[in-house]
Amino acid sequence: MASASNIRRRRNSETQQPGAEAEPTSALRQNVPVVLKRTSIQAALNWTALLLAFMNAFWLAYHYQAVRLPAPVSAVEAGRRGFSEQRAFRHVRALTNFGPHPVGSSSLDLAVEYVLTEVRKVAETSNPNVDVEVELFHAKPGVNAKVFKKRSLAYTNLKQVIVRIASKLSTHAEENSILVSSHIDSVITSEGAGDCSSCVGVMLELVRALSHLAQNFKHSVIFLFNTGEEEGLNGAHSFITQHPLNATIRAFIDLEAMGAGGRSQLFQAGPDRWLLNVFARVAKHPSGLLVAQDVFLSGFVKSTTDFQVYKIIAGLSGLDFAYLENGVVYHTKNDRLELVRPGSLQHSGDNLLALLQEVANSTELPNVKSRGHNDSAKMDSVFFDFMGRYMIVYNQHFAKKLNTSIILQSLVLLIGSILQARRPALLPLLLALFTLVLSWILSIVMAVLAGFILSILLNSQFPYVALPWLVIGLFGAPSLFGALLGHSLGHSILVKYLHHTQTSELKNVDSQTSTESVGNLVIWEVEKLLFKAGLLQWVFILALGTWFGVGASYIALFWLVVPAVTYGLKEIFLFPRQPPGELKTYILFFSLPLPILISAETFIFLPYFLSSSLARFDKHPGGTPLWVGNVAAAIAISVLVCLSLVYLFPYVHRSGGVKWILLGTALVTLVTFCIAYFEVLPAYTKDANRLMNVAHVIETNARSGESLIPKSYISISSFTPVSMEETLWKSRPSFNVTQDSELNGHRITSILMKTALARRWFMSVNTNKIKALKLEIISGTAGSRQTLIPREDIVGNEGWHIIQFVTDKDGPAKFILDLFWYKNLTAGGLQKEGHHETSLLKLRTDVAVETAELSRVLQKLPDWCTLFASSISPYTLAYLANVWFAESSDSLIF
Repeated sequence: MASASNIRRRRNSETQQPGAEAEPTSALRQNVPVVLKRTSIQAALNWTALLLAFMNAFWLAYHYQAVRLPAPVSAVEAGRRGFSEQRAFRHVRALTNFGPHPVGSSSLDLAVEYVLTEVRKVAETSNPNVDVEVELFHAKPGVNAKVFKKRSLAYTNLKQVIVRIASKLSTHAEENSILVSSHIDSVITSEGAGDCSSCVGVMLELVRALSHLAQNFKHSVIFLFNTGEEEGLNGAHSFITQHPLNATIRAFIDLEAMGAGGRSQLFQAGPDRWLLNVFARVAKHPSGLLVAQDVFLSGFVKSTTDFQVYKIIAGLSGLDFAYLENGVVYHTKNDRLELVRPGSLQHSGDNLLALLQEVANSTELPNVKSRGHNDSAKMDSVFFDFMGRYMIVYNQHFAKKLNTSIILQSLVLLIGSILQARRPALLPLLLALFTLVLSWILSIVMAVLAGFILSILLNSQFPYVALPWLVIGLFGAPSLFGALLGHSLGHSILVKYLHHTQTSELKNVDSQTSTESVGNLVIWEVEKLLFKAGLLQWVFILALGTWFGVGASYIALFWLVVPAVTYGLKEIFLFPRQPPGELKTYILFFSLPLPILISAETFIFLPYFLSSSLARFDKHPGGTPLWVGNVAAAIAISVLVCLSLVYLFPYVHRSGGVKWILLGTALVTLVTFCIAYFEVLPAYTKDANRLMNVAHVIETNARSGESLIPKSYISISSFTPVSMEETLWKSRPSFNVTQDSELNGHRITSILMKTALARRWFMSVNTNKIKALKLEIISGTAGSRQTLIPREDIVGNEGWHIIQFVTDKDGPAKFILDLFWYKNLTAGGLQKEGHHETSLLKLRTDVAVETAELSRVLQKLPDWCTLFASSISPYTLAYLANVWFAESSDSLIF
C-alpha cells in the first residue's frame, strides 16, 4: 500500500505545471528519503569501527613503508661487486667488541687501528685498474667556533682514516670527488652498535665493493672515518679545514644514527638539489623523512651532525642519512648489536652503492660546488618517498606556487558556493569552523590536564618509554574525548541555528512539513558543513606551512586536495540532482587512503620519536619540572588527533551515538592510567632505561662563607657529601696567574692552567668582564707554545662563552689562557679571600674513572636505570674549579 507521503508526492508532481520550477524548500521536503533508523549504541559501534579501520590503515601503511626491510645479502650472493650485509655486519660486531670507545680512550685507538687494517686489506686486493689510497691523518690543533654559536670547540691529536678510490684509467679522476663520512668514536656510556659502528660497517663494505667497480669512474670517492664527532663534530671540522683533499670535494654524504637499525632515512638534503635528484632516481629503497629536516631547522632539536660542518664551513651540498629506530637506546649501554635488525645495513648499502656509482660517472659533479653556496644557503628542497618505492623531489619555489594555487582555488570555490547558495550560507559555515576551534581547544585542554595529572600521580616521570603505545590511552584518548566534546557542543549550536531557520522557511512554504523531515534535513546539512570545515582546516594548515616555508606542507596538500576532489565529484558531477541525504561513508574510503599512505610514517614517527626522546629529556632528575615533558607529548598527540580525525568527526553525531563514544574514551583513559599508576606494566626495563648523569664531583675551591674549601660529592639529583680520596685530590686541575698587567689602558691577564689527568674539559668565561681571549698549548720540557685559539673577541650566552676541548690520551694537559678585559677594568693583584666576588672562569675537567664511592652508588641503581652521555655531559669523575673576581679590589681569587 502506498504511504500518505508518497501519495502527496505524486499529487504535488501532477499538479505542478510543466516547465515550472518548484520552490526550493518544497522540493527538499518532497525528496526527503526514508531514514534508516539506528540506535545510539549501533551508531557508536559504527563510528568506532570507522575509527579502528582508520587506525589500522595508518599502522599497515607505516609497517609497509617504515618497518619492512630488504633481505640481507650474503657474501656469496653479492659477489665482489655487490653489497653484502653479512660482510658489513662482521665489521659492526668487531667494533662493538671494543666496548665504549670515546676520544682519549685506548679502545678508540684499537677501533681506529681495526678500520685502518681493513681498508689496507682492501687496497691490497682491489682491481688492478683501481687506485685505493689509504691515509692515517693526524689533525693539528684547531677550533670550531662557527657551527656552534657562542661556543669555541677546540681539539688536537685527533686521528682520522681517509680512503680515496679513483680509476687509474682516468687522468682527471682525482680532480673532483664526493665525500662519504661517518665517525668511529662513541660516547663513554655506549659500545655504539647503532651510533655509529653500523655506519662504519656500511662504509667499509662500500670501500670493498667500489675497489672492484671504480675502474671506469670519471671522479674519485673519498671515505672519511673520523673521530671526535661525539665531542662536537671535531673530526669533520679538522678534515675539512686542514686536509688538502678538501679542495677536490664537490658534494658529500653523511651517515649518522639516532638509534639502532631500521631504515636509513634521508633527513637533511641540500642546499643544491642535484645530489638529491640523483638519489631519488637511482636508490633501490628510497626513504626520506622531511619532517625531521623541518624539526632540525626549527632549532627544537639542539643536537646536530657533521652535515652542518660540511655545509657551513665548506659551503658544500650533500645528503644526511640516519638510523632512527630504537631511539630510546641512543647514547646508552643498550645501543647493542642485537637491536640492529637484519636488513638495516642492506637498506643503506644498496642505496649508497647505486648512488656512488651514478655520481662518480656523472658529468655534473664538477659543477655542484660552483653554484654559489654559502653557509646561509637555504635548505629549500621538498622530498618524500611513497611506500619506499619512489621518491618525489621538488623545490620550495614550486611548492609555494602549487600551494598558493590550491589555496586560492579553494577560497574561490568557497566564496562561489556561499554566493550561489539558496539560503544564507556564511554564518552556518562560520559556526562549523567555530565547532572545529572548540574541538581543538578542548582537545588540547584535556590532553594538558592528562599530562599534569600523570606527572602528579605517578612515580615514573615518563611511564610510556618502554611501551610507547601507552600514549594512545594516556594522551590520545583524553585528546579524543576533548575533541569530541568540543565538536558536540559546536554541533548542537549549529543544529539549533539551522533547525530554527529552516523550520520557519519550510513552514512558510508548506504547513504539512513534519518536524522530523526538517530535523533530518538539518542534520544532513550540518554533516556536510562540518566536512567542509575540515577542508578549510587543512587550507589553513597549508597556508601556514607555506608562509613559514615548512617543507612537510606537502602533507597538508594531500589531506586537502584528495578529500575535496572526492567530495566535489560526488556532490557536483556524479550526482548533481540527488535528493538530500546524509554524508556518505564511502567518501571516507575514497578520500583517505592516499593521505594516509603519504603521512602514516610522519604521523606515527613523531609521537614515537618524542616519547623516546623524553627518556633523555631530563638527564638530571629534578632539574626540570616533571610536567613539562608529559605536557609537550600530550599537546603533540592532541594536534595529531585533531588533524587526522577531522573528516571522521562529522559522522560521530548520528543517532546520539557520541555519548557512548565519550564514555568509551573515558574508560580507555581510566584503564590506561590505572595500568600506569599501579605499574601493571613497567615504565622502564633493562632495554628501555631511565637515563641520568651520575658523577663523582670534586670542587677544588668551592665557596663556603668567606673561605674557599674543597668539596666532594656524588651528583645525581642532590648533593651527597662523601670522603675524598687523596689520589683524586692530587689529580685536580689548577690555575696559576703568571701575568696581570695593563697595556694602553686595557688589562691583560695570563693564566697557566693544568688539567692533570683530564683530556676533556669545559670552561665558561665571563663575557661581562672579558672582551677577548687567546689559548695556547704548552708542550715538551722546554715549554714550547702552540696556538690553539688565536686572539678573538668572544660572544656570550647569558653572560658566558663556552670553550670545549678534547684530545687523545697522549694529548696536552698544560695551557696558557690570555684574557683581554674590557677597558676601565684595571689590574688589582691576587688574593686568597674576598667579598662581593663574581666568578670569572668556571672549569670542569672530565676523567673516565669510576671511584669507589661512585661504584657503590651505581650498584644500588635498578637495572632499568642507565648512564647517558652527550657531547657536554660529564664523565664519571668531574672536577670543578673557579677563578673569582673581587669587585671591590679588582683582584682575582682562586
